[in-house]
Amino acid sequence: MVNDFSDGAPPLPPPGGYRGSSRLARSEEAARSDARGSAPAAVLETATLERPRRRPHWLGWVSLGAAVCFALGLTGLVLAGRGDLVLTVSALAAQVLVVAAIVAAIATPRARRLGVIALGIALLGNVATIGGAAALSAPDPAALAAGQTPQEQHWAEYPGVEDFSADEILAQPSLESERAATDALFSDIRDALTDEFGYTWTQVADENLRPERNGHGGESMLVDAQFGAWSTNEPIHDLTRKREVYSVIDGVLAEHGIPTLLPLNEADGTVPEASLENMYGSADPSQQVVWEWATWSWGTPSQYYAVITDLSRDESGSFRAAAEAQRSDPEDPLEGLTLQSRSRPLLSEADVEEFTERMSEY
Repeated sequence: MVNDFSDGAPPLPPPGGYRGSSRLARSEEAARSDARGSAPAAVLETATLERPRRRPHWLGWVSLGAAVCFALGLTGLVLAGRGDLVLTVSALAAQVLVVAAIVAAIATPRARRLGVIALGIALLGNVATIGGAAALSAPDPAALAAGQTPQEQHWAEYPGVEDFSADEILAQPSLESERAATDALFSDIRDALTDEFGYTWTQVADENLRPERNGHGGESMLVDAQFGAWSTNEPIHDLTRKREVYSVIDGVLAEHGIPTLLPLNEADGTVPEASLENMYGSADPSQQVVWEWATWSWGTPSQYYAVITDLSRDESGSFRAAAEAQRSDPEDPLEGLTLQSRSRPLLSEADVEEFTERMSEY
């Protein structure tokens, strides 16, 4: 009798193993894997939950909300065919409040990020940009009047400017006196710089008068005036010379009783460096293509600008291209110092009598 070593032993598993064995093996492997990774996951989750979160300061939300609402409001006026309401004193006052909120947010560390976002929105949606777009698509006056009530038509012919009384308008300098004052100021500045540095000059823009909106859907009898612009024929590249030029201008301004120039191109903590780079070529004045300085006085209608363009620092060539596109005469200088002004709103002396008579109806 042959010994059978399989006697009493369990039968061999069938080919491929018993049913469910592979699934059991996978389950055991998964359990071991979970056991190996469970501790680090728990630690990570605990660390994440315990990490403090800093909420943005409420000033950031206020500035962002104000910028968005203001931009949407102006856009809504344009889409509704009332773009004339964009260029009003009320709109400018609202924009000042928005800017104040943005400046406060940027000055607050926890609100700075939202403040910068609000500034970007404000740079796109403001009275200047949206008002310019509205001017290009201004409604036909006849078509606008056809849809107005008699009272609306009456106010559309308002000769003054919203938020300015007749007495305030008549008390300010006239168009003619402001023109004469600006001409005298620019003439004295040119003479002083010529005497000091030998500069010669070219008038690069003529006087431009544009009717001021009255705030009621029509045009007032006042005008927004730009009294021409003058540029040096010689470039100004040296940094020391640039500041010497502005110092001479400040001396002339003082003689005319006008405050000294303020540098708009220098960082003061309220304008992000990215904005300075876009507008002036760099956040560092020593590397900037454009130096823009301005002066104004509260209660007077004029603002004066002294802008130095230095194309030797224009590495991209974008500022040169813009200067070439903007000049009206190909012989005008592309760089150097430019004197500019803007005055608003002004009433001509010849229109005072008619203005007074028409204002009596309102």
